[in-house]
Amino acid sequence: MQSASESGGSNMHILILEAELIGHHAIYLEKVALSHLELGRKVTIVVSEKYSSYPSLLRIKQHYGASCQIETLSETKRLSAMNSRLGNIGREVGFWRIFHDVYANVAARQRVDYVFIPYLDYCLYAFGLLGSPFGKVRWVGVCMRPSFHFKKMSVVAPSSPLSFFKKWLFERVLRLPSVKYLFTIDQTLSLYYQQYPVADSSKLAYLPDPADAPIAHTKQAARASLGIPETATVILVYGALDSRKGIRNLVEGMLHKDAPQDLHLLVVGEQSEEIEQLLCSDLVAPLKRELRLHQVIGFVSDEQERLAFSASDIAWLGYLGHYTMSGVLVKAVQYGLVVLGANQGLIGWYIKQENLGVAIDVEDLTSVVNSLVWCKKHGGISDDLQRLWQTKHSWEVGSKLLVQL
Repeated sequence: MQSASESGGSNMHILILEAELIGHHAIYLEKVALSHLELGRKVTIVVSEKYSSYPSLLRIKQHYGASCQIETLSETKRLSAMNSRLGNIGREVGFWRIFHDVYANVAARQRVDYVFIPYLDYCLYAFGLLGSPFGKVRWVGVCMRPSFHFKKMSVVAPSSPLSFFKKWLFERVLRLPSVKYLFTIDQTLSLYYQQYPVADSSKLAYLPDPADAPIAHTKQAARASLGIPETATVILVYGALDSRKGIRNLVEGMLHKDAPQDLHLLVVGEQSEEIEQLLCSDLVAPLKRELRLHQVIGFVSDEQERLAFSASDIAWLGYLGHYTMSGVLVKAVQYGLVVLGANQGLIGWYIKQENLGVAIDVEDLTSVVNSLVWCKKHGGISDDLQRLWQTKHSWEVGSKLLVQL
């Protein structure tokens, strides 16, 4: 007779561990929890104390009642791990211990059939060093940040002297008997192990970074709502806005004498203090004077996000020192925007591999200006490519992958 764990039955109990609810973290947790609950499984969600009243979690709890439990892990321990004096090693071991203790606490009170970790990068390599903190219980995790394979896969990024050691630890994780699947949103990592397979590399599965299906407004309506002229060419910078977004580099390019004069800048999201200062500086003054700067400041609602992407022609991803996947990249392609991004990391790799736009040297002014001219001439991406990304990078696909047991 099959156990609940073997059959994937509706009486299964799924434990989901997430320390922070920012960016990808909150979305993955919410989507996976809902998918398990919709299949009739019981779910316990463990988050840091500071997120125990997170609105989406409370909505899930209210809807599913006793089938969904929300518990907390110590915020003090989370901060201690994040700020360890031993650096990355201390952080990884610290989170491994937190996950071990949380699992032990829940398992002492009720059977746990499966553990899901939406962001395994907290302690990915500690799993390779110390083994699974969940004993023999099956688990699934999503990793987003491994980079030891970049050089082999022609991804432009700084090399690390620890790459060989991280590769060795990563492959130890794959060999753990209790790991069911290890998902990656980095297609190059999946391709790497297809080219250079090792024992149990079949456990590694590519998860096209999922996004909610775009619900677009007409460009005319979106621009009217945001106060943007219909005839403008709009460049969108979206997300948590700090100096790493390369906004200064973009502004300098837009103001160059050879750049198209109808370019408008739309910045949407929480602004760091340095970005607030930049957008109030003399450098940006000409854009303001010519009414070519538009801002949506602070928390961005779903409707504001839809308006921003619907109103835009170009997505700026000229990020500095960013080498991993970008959710903004996915949304931009799904809305049909041409991508103007850094020639480094996965952003540069995807732009070049899938013809999403232009990959540039963000710190070279001439490169920025030339790319603005190119984008103005060539317009958006093809309809076929847009539809492909809407399907491949959908949560309909992603959820089915992540909840298979």
